[in-house]
Amino acid sequence: MTFDLLLPPEPKEDLEARIDRLLRDGDYPSREALVTAALDALGRVSQSPIAAARFGDGHYKLDRSWRVVEINDVALDYLGVDRETALASTLWELAPGLLGTECALHYQAGMAGEASEFVGPSVKRPGRWLEARMFPAADGLEVVLRDVTERVTFEEGLTRTTERLSRLLSAAPIGIIEVDGTGALVYSNPAAERILRLDRGDLLQRSYNSPQWVIEDDEGQPIRDEDLPAAKALRGEHVQGFEHAVRSPDGSGRIYLSVDACPLQGPTGAIEGALALFADITDRKHQDLTLRRSLDRLRLAQNAGHVGLWDWEITTGEVTWSERYREIWDLPEDTRPSFEAFVECFDPADREKVQKDIEAVLSGEGHLETEYRFRDRAGNIRIVSARGEVFRDKSGAPQRMVGIALDVTEQRAAADRQKLLIDELNHRVKNTLATIQSIARQTGRHSVGSAEFTQAFEARLLALSRAHDLLTRESWTGADVLDVVVRALEPYSADAPDRVRYSGPSFRLTPARAVALSLVLHELATNSAKYGSLSAPGGVLLVEWRRIDDGLEIVWEESGGPEVRVPEQRGFGSRLLERTANSELQGMVRQHFLSEGLRCEVVLRH
Repeated sequence: MTFDLLLPPEPKEDLEARIDRLLRDGDYPSREALVTAALDALGRVSQSPIAAARFGDGHYKLDRSWRVVEINDVALDYLGVDRETALASTLWELAPGLLGTECALHYQAGMAGEASEFVGPSVKRPGRWLEARMFPAADGLEVVLRDVTERVTFEEGLTRTTERLSRLLSAAPIGIIEVDGTGALVYSNPAAERILRLDRGDLLQRSYNSPQWVIEDDEGQPIRDEDLPAAKALRGEHVQGFEHAVRSPDGSGRIYLSVDACPLQGPTGAIEGALALFADITDRKHQDLTLRRSLDRLRLAQNAGHVGLWDWEITTGEVTWSERYREIWDLPEDTRPSFEAFVECFDPADREKVQKDIEAVLSGEGHLETEYRFRDRAGNIRIVSARGEVFRDKSGAPQRMVGIALDVTEQRAAADRQKLLIDELNHRVKNTLATIQSIARQTGRHSVGSAEFTQAFEARLLALSRAHDLLTRESWTGADVLDVVVRALEPYSADAPDRVRYSGPSFRLTPARAVALSLVLHELATNSAKYGSLSAPGGVLLVEWRRIDDGLEIVWEESGGPEVRVPEQRGFGSRLLERTANSELQGMVRQHFLSEGLRCEVVLRH
């Protein structure tokens, strides 16, 4: 009765009706018991040739002499004979092509009492495949035939696909690893073994988070297990381009990987594992590191040299520039790099020159090397030195222009100052030599003997030297009148500071006036030391100055020295005072020879 459940239903009887009938008429206490019995019967179908035949398989029975004694229609169709012929023939007469084949051996084993089965090409139906199952019987052999052409074709296609997939996986340049639901490695391709420098045996003994792995980021910091690509894939995430480093097994270095990972789902949709594909990017990482270090050095050189870089792709019009370049041209941070923005940087008066210079370089006339002016956002005129090189294709057409920009405003200003200083130095040297020549000539004219000349000449040169020392300290920008007075009278006030007194407001002198006033004060002090208050122990010298409407008045007043007499003739000192006051100081000098001491008034006009 159990087999009845497996047979096609009776006409006008559906499956539910049959189940109800079997439950009613049979020995099954419940629907579950009936289903269990049906499944058990289904499992025994392969052991019953009669039941199998009723499910559409071919069936025939052979006696001990290999003669067909029973055969169904399906088997007749497989063998290509009618029933009368089949029942009058032996197996070998119906299918002589079987003799000597592997299939014949299975038939003989079955006749000898050993259950056997075989799949092979049909002798009678070329292109078809039959499965023959032999069931030993007491009086011969029962055989069940089934056409398995579709199954064989599918299995062959599956085999070819599997072999092709295996070849692809073996030849793939990227590493491929599969992990099961616990994270254990269950598959690795040759590329994975080569990249990770481990053989398959070692790999398949590990899980993705085994302690043998030393997995780090680019900075050498450990990566947590839960952040690894395989862990994310096992949680259902898809990972792309995850980069990390793995310490090589021998500890000789780091292997950098770029990993993609995805979950593997079973028939029910549950995640049963994960697949990881990875490429060895160690060389790229080393190149990136080398490039980054080169860029750091370039950036350091740019910052140290205050150089800005620019790059113009001529064919596309694309322009890029460095941050330092933007700072040099004082451009707003949101300025979009472009050739138009590049030209707009220049002073309007220089733009035509810029265009001509660039056109000349693009036409093949050397390289760009020139200077331009521009006005910054504060309105200041600045100067930029620009240099550029053109890169061309094989035909000579310009493709790209790369260059640098350097703000040389300060350098040009320094050069101008240097030229001015050199010109000023030449002028001062000439004036100094003229002054020395005049001092020498006048000193020689009024000296009696070489000893007197030497003493007077050296004293006046020392006065000139002290003035030059003062101006050098001030970078020859001028000197205050107080400093000039202190330097000129220093030889006379060092030992007796109370005898020399001076006071007055700050007043800036030009270099020429500072030298001239130093010589005037030297002559007055020399005369005072010989004939005036500085020659007597109780003598006092007072130097005062004050501002007047059109300049400065300096008053030299002596007291406590020998009685002063009006000189009978004007000496070198008096003539030096008058000439210096008129020419160098652009003023005048008045001397009052009072009995109590000399009073001299020197006026410097603006």
